[in-house]
Amino acid sequence: MRAVRVPGSAVLFVDGQALAFVASPAAAGGDRQFTPRGISTAWPSDGGYVQPGWQALDVVTGGADLLLTPPPEAHTLPPTGDAWNRR
Repeated sequence: MRAVRVPGSAVLFVDGQALAFVASPAAAGGDRQFTPRGISTAWPSDGGYVQPGWQALDVVTGGADLLLTPPPEAHTLPPTGDAWNRR
């Protein structure tokens, strides 16, 4: 049986569920997408978790929590230079 060891730095705990973001193949000319996949914590190994039955794959190994963070809202910068000084 094949298995993959997912490093602990790739695992996020959301509402009690262990998740890792896994890359899907890029569509023709497109970017790869990252989707959350449930992780079993039943087989801890060397700071990570063994996932029986998984094939080799790409996972986000650090900073995956940023994928759950909504992007910041756009803000208008204050004027600079002469426009600012004329006020």
